[in-house]
Amino acid sequence: MFMQGMESWTEVRRTRIPLLVPGHRAVFGAGVAGQIPERLPYDDNESVLNKANLDAAVGAQGFTQGNDIQSPLWFTGRQ
Repeated sequence: MFMQGMESWTEVRRTRIPLLVPGHRAVFGAGVAGQIPERLPYDDNESVLNKANLDAAVGAQGFTQGNDIQSPLWFTGRQ
């Protein structure tokens, strides 16, 4: 998966292979130090331009907030 960044990240999240050791710094500027993000955050413009649908999507997926990047995706089976 060399040079396939998003696909590699997806496979690591899906399979947990290889076991990655996160760095000590926050990821994406909104991440939690010492943890690898489970998903990408929603764009900030979504809360301004599309709030109704953003709230519906967040509620349907069980996230605590729109940019909660540590919540596992619904299809992973992890909670």
